[in-house]
Amino acid sequence: MSGPARSAWAPLRVPTFRALWIAMLVSNSGTWMQTVGAQWLLVSIPGADILVALVQTATTLPVLLLALPAGRSPISSTAAT
Repeated sequence: MSGPARSAWAPLRVPTFRALWIAMLVSNSGTWMQTVGAQWLLVSIPGADILVALVQTATTLPVLLLALPAGRSPISSTAAT
Protein backbone atom coordinates (compact mmCIF):
# COMPACT_ATOMS: atom_id res chain seq x y z
CA MET A 1 0.00 0.00 0.00
CA SER A 2 1.87 3.05 -1.21
CA GLY A 3 0.94 6.66 -1.69
CA PRO A 4 -0.88 9.12 0.50
CA ALA A 5 -3.87 8.05 2.56
CA ARG A 6 -7.16 8.96 0.91
CA SER A 7 -10.30 10.09 2.60
CA ALA A 8 -13.51 8.10 2.32
CA TRP A 9 -15.15 11.35 1.18
CA ALA A 10 -12.70 11.91 -1.70
CA PRO A 11 -15.03 10.53 -4.43
CA LEU A 12 -17.61 13.18 -3.54
CA ARG A 13 -15.21 15.84 -4.79
CA VAL A 14 -15.95 14.70 -8.36
CA PRO A 15 -19.07 16.65 -9.46
CA THR A 16 -20.56 13.88 -11.62
CA PHE A 17 -20.16 11.25 -8.91
CA ARG A 18 -21.56 13.63 -6.29
CA ALA A 19 -24.65 14.34 -8.43
CA LEU A 20 -25.22 10.62 -9.02
CA TRP A 21 -24.76 9.85 -5.30
CA ILE A 22 -27.26 12.56 -4.26
CA ALA A 23 -29.76 11.35 -6.90
CA MET A 24 -29.49 7.77 -5.59
CA LEU A 25 -29.96 8.99 -2.01
CA VAL A 26 -33.14 10.86 -2.96
CA SER A 27 -34.40 7.89 -5.01
CA ASN A 28 -33.78 5.39 -2.22
CA SER A 29 -35.46 7.68 0.32
CA GLY A 30 -38.54 7.83 -1.90
CA THR A 31 -38.57 4.05 -2.25
CA TRP A 32 -38.32 3.60 1.51
CA MET A 33 -41.15 6.08 2.10
CA GLN A 34 -43.35 4.30 -0.45
CA THR A 35 -42.71 0.94 1.19
CA VAL A 36 -43.45 2.25 4.68
CA GLY A 37 -46.58 4.00 3.41
CA ALA A 38 -47.87 0.87 1.69
CA GLN A 39 -47.23 -1.27 4.74
CA TRP A 40 -48.77 1.31 7.05
CA LEU A 41 -51.89 1.40 4.89
CA LEU A 42 -52.12 -2.40 4.84
CA VAL A 43 -51.78 -2.68 8.62
CA SER A 44 -55.06 -0.79 8.98
CA ILE A 45 -56.87 -3.53 7.00
CA PRO A 46 -57.97 -6.46 9.19
CA GLY A 47 -56.24 -9.72 8.28
CA ALA A 48 -53.79 -8.08 5.89
CA ASP A 49 -50.64 -9.35 7.59
CA ILE A 50 -49.80 -11.50 4.57
CA LEU A 51 -50.15 -8.45 2.30
CA VAL A 52 -47.52 -6.60 4.34
CA ALA A 53 -45.15 -9.53 3.82
CA LEU A 54 -45.92 -9.55 0.08
CA VAL A 55 -45.16 -5.83 -0.21
CA GLN A 56 -41.79 -6.37 1.46
CA THR A 57 -41.08 -9.37 -0.76
CA ALA A 58 -42.03 -7.45 -3.90
CA THR A 59 -39.65 -4.69 -2.86
CA THR A 60 -36.70 -6.90 -1.95
CA LEU A 61 -36.88 -9.79 -4.41
CA PRO A 62 -35.90 -7.89 -7.59
CA VAL A 63 -32.84 -6.49 -5.83
CA LEU A 64 -31.79 -9.94 -4.67
CA LEU A 65 -32.34 -11.55 -8.05
CA LEU A 66 -30.68 -8.83 -10.11
CA ALA A 67 -27.73 -8.15 -7.79
CA LEU A 68 -26.24 -11.60 -8.30
CA PRO A 69 -25.83 -11.43 -12.10
CA ALA A 70 -24.93 -7.74 -11.95
CA GLY A 71 -21.98 -8.51 -9.71
CA ARG A 72 -20.46 -10.80 -12.33
CA SER A 73 -18.58 -8.63 -14.75
CA PRO A 74 -16.43 -9.90 -17.64
CA ILE A 75 -14.06 -7.01 -16.92
CA SER A 76 -13.40 -8.12 -13.35
CA SER A 77 -12.79 -11.75 -14.38
CA THR A 78 -10.26 -10.80 -17.09
CA ALA A 79 -8.51 -8.23 -14.90
CA ALA A 80 -7.70 -10.91 -12.33
CA THR A 81 -5.69 -12.95 -14.83
